[in-house]
Amino acid sequence: MLLSFDLNSFIPVEQSLIFWRKKSMVFGPTPMRRLYLAVPIEYEDQVLTKIGELGTVQLIREFQAKRAEKSKFVEIKNRFERLNEKLYAVLPRENARKLAQPTGEVPAEEDLAGVEKYLTQNEMELDNLIGRLERLERGVKERTVLREKLNYLVQIGLRTDEVGIFTHLFVKIGFLRSSSAARLVTFTSGTSIISSSFPGRPRENLVIIAGLNDDRPFAEQTLKLLNFEEITLPQDLNPDPKLALQETENAVKLAEKEIGEVMDKVAKIMVKTVALSPYVNEAIQYEEAKERLTRTKKKSLIHGWIPFSKVDDFKTQIEQVVPSESIYLNIEKPKPEDTVPVQYTSKGVVKAFELFTFLQGVPDYFEVNPTPIYSLLYVLMFGMMFGDVGAGIVLIILGSLITRLHKGLFAFSIGATKKIARIMIACGVLTVVFGFVYGVFFLVRTPWPYLLSPLTDLEEIMVIALVFGVAQIILSLVLNIVNMVRKKKPLESILGERGIIALLFYISGVAAGYAFIVERKLEVFFQGVTAIFSSIALASLVLIFLSPLIVSLLKHDKTPILQKLLEGFGKGLESFIAFIANSVSYIRLAAFAIGHEAIGVAAIVLGTVFGSYLSLVLLNVLDFAVEGFAAFIQSLRLMYYEFSTRFFLKTGIAYEPFKISHVKIKI
Repeated sequence: MLLSFDLNSFIPVEQSLIFWRKKSMVFGPTPMRRLYLAVPIEYEDQVLTKIGELGTVQLIREFQAKRAEKSKFVEIKNRFERLNEKLYAVLPRENARKLAQPTGEVPAEEDLAGVEKYLTQNEMELDNLIGRLERLERGVKERTVLREKLNYLVQIGLRTDEVGIFTHLFVKIGFLRSSSAARLVTFTSGTSIISSSFPGRPRENLVIIAGLNDDRPFAEQTLKLLNFEEITLPQDLNPDPKLALQETENAVKLAEKEIGEVMDKVAKIMVKTVALSPYVNEAIQYEEAKERLTRTKKKSLIHGWIPFSKVDDFKTQIEQVVPSESIYLNIEKPKPEDTVPVQYTSKGVVKAFELFTFLQGVPDYFEVNPTPIYSLLYVLMFGMMFGDVGAGIVLIILGSLITRLHKGLFAFSIGATKKIARIMIACGVLTVVFGFVYGVFFLVRTPWPYLLSPLTDLEEIMVIALVFGVAQIILSLVLNIVNMVRKKKPLESILGERGIIALLFYISGVAAGYAFIVERKLEVFFQGVTAIFSSIALASLVLIFLSPLIVSLLKHDKTPILQKLLEGFGKGLESFIAFIANSVSYIRLAAFAIGHEAIGVAAIVLGTVFGSYLSLVLLNVLDFAVEGFAAFIQSLRLMYYEFSTRFFLKTGIAYEPFKISHVKIKI
């Protein structure tokens, strides 16, 4: 068997590290391996089908060899998608999508020719049905309007043949605003024109105007100025308005019945199309997977990524469809420059916070998984801003109820909805914890002992918020250094604007700044230990300014020195301002906590006007809706902007293996 140099010797070594990997996978993705597989061309379909059934390999194409011949399935895919779009555009009009539930029966079209024939027949039939449906609906709409007009004629006892332009006179009927009906009489005074008004629509009168044809141009101009809405009638109506109304209603019923028949035919097409969809879609996936393969004259080359834990099973399964002596299989560890698909195996509430991670982008395979860190920091920030025992209990109850739903809320899928619910529960728990710390229960100060009151202990809560922010920024810099080391980028890990030099600058700058705040005099920067921190901060800032030039010299880059100095000045100034602004930004944690308790005081004040219970209920509802949502957004903002932008690379790709389950269409 033609296996790579290290497959059998490499795996036992890897298996001896399983315990360590289980621990490290909390902050890292599922270990992946690059897979190279070569098999004789005659086994290509069997191998590809087996890979699809296993569903563990993400296929890629990097070779420059001859591509597999492109299939007709590209065209079929587009046609099938258009057919589905047309079907789902028609059926919701009458809520008929329920009629199109898949029956579970496999359609007869099991080869390419059959699918093409099916599409050709049903595309033409569906287009004809849609055209017919549009004509019928347009006719129903027109007859519905006519029915309303005829009802008015019946109401005033006017025949349909009594309205129009005759040999010597004209008769018009229509609607005028009530205020304009009296003006019409004034304007037509002294002419042959007469008019009568009847009750019509709200704020409008039904008006009949008659007169000699000689005065018709004047009448039409006057009616136009008064915004007269004329009722026009078809020529072929029955003169008796009651009979015409009956005939119109019968025509509407007949058209609605015909619409139902058309919708039934569309639903039948939908039933078969839905049943055929999974087989066509998987066959399309199969053909697209074939296009990722490369070929020589005798070999089919398969290249992709596979989880390390699935390597043994993959090898065994492939040997079931290809003689072992005809297989070439090579498994390699990923390199820092590789774009490796990422899959996380988080569990519990941490799994829910993957929603926040992947909303930003896909982490790089070699960077630290931020999800566990996000889950901790987010709930801490939310609880700190919204600390209230009662509000926390409500969040826990709401989250628990949402997890029991069987469909998604708003535009979210059921999976995303359940993740949001679990996040709500976690936030609720920390909200309760901070509620006990602050001694607040539904905005009311509690009798039990508490550790901190944001409203009265202003200095303490602001210091805590700032310290929390400083700790987060330091953590973000450490994570970036770790990521750069793992990506084998030593210069960036040391001299980058978020590297070791930046970390030294920030820590020493914070220490020197704290000493200045305590002493409140400039001399402190040059005294004792503070002078050491000041020197380190200044030296680090100078290195940040010079870092692009240093890197350029180390890499023998020929970029002009002045350009690198200007680049360094820009980066250094940006880092200096960003560190200060980002640190101060965490004050909002204290501000929201203070605001929450202040609303409780406002409830007491309003209680003297509205009553204590009513004011508490109203302000609790308002606070939960407004401040709760604001705390959700602000926690996300601090996590995304102040924290993760310093280390999150977002250069990864999601692990999406080629997977098929029941392809029955013959290729």
